[in-house]
Amino acid sequence: MIGSALPYIPQRPPIVMIDYLIEADEKSGIGQFEVKDTTLFLKQGMLMEAGLIENIAQTAAAWAGYIQSKAQSQVRIGYIASLNNVSLYNLAPIGSIIKSSIEVQHTLLNISIILGKSYHGSTQLCQCELKIFTVTI
Repeated sequence: MIGSALPYIPQRPPIVMIDYLIEADEKSGIGQFEVKDTTLFLKQGMLMEAGLIENIAQTAAAWAGYIQSKAQSQVRIGYIASLNNVSLYNLAPIGSIIKSSIEVQHTLLNISIILGKSYHGSTQLCQCELKIFTVTI
């Protein structure tokens, strides 16, 4: 486990939707998030679709921040340019531990296409493709 994701993401409470960055290499990463009763995007005790997608996006942000930090390169902030091919399979109840994986499919200049997936145990919750545009700050 790499550790807390907070140093690597621009988000701050209450919008933080990732607790830990578990793994990261040059093309992929895995994050972990516990759904709490204070988590945003809850409805009737379940983390809704927007929360699942935000969790995947923040996993991508934590991965990118960690890779940039490790390489001691300039910090780049990412913006979601588009969200495509969203498949929602299940919602996550309070108390769930979600593991999200991201994998860079393609990068051209400052645009990356990332495939994200989230799971609760062996149950897949969500899958989507994010097109992320990055800028240097």
